[in-house]
Amino acid sequence: ETNVGYIDIDITTNTEERYDELILYVDGYEVDHFSGMGAGSSDPWEDLEFECTEAGDFGEYIPGNWVNDGWDDCNDGSDEGVTNWYMPLSGHIDWIYLCWNS
Repeated sequence: ETNVGYIDIDITTNTEERYDELILYVDGYEVDHFSGMGAGSSDPWEDLEFECTEAGDFGEYIPGNWVNDGWDDCNDGSDEGVTNWYMPLSGHIDWIYLCWNS
């Protein structure tokens, strides 16, 4: 069993969004989960939006995970064929406090 206190870990994941997940458990309890690749950033807690060259039906900005999804979400197709948009998620978790009731 884990002792009372703080833990910190480094994470890196490169998974298929919504299908593969990295799930962090401590003593059987889910602490956090990560799925997919970073959309415009390698920071797992940052949700970036993509700016369309020409606004589409969803506006000037679309969610980052809509880029290169095979659907033209911008009127000009600027959200498809984008290089270097997705990258492995990488970060450091240092805020987990472990405690339990006896």
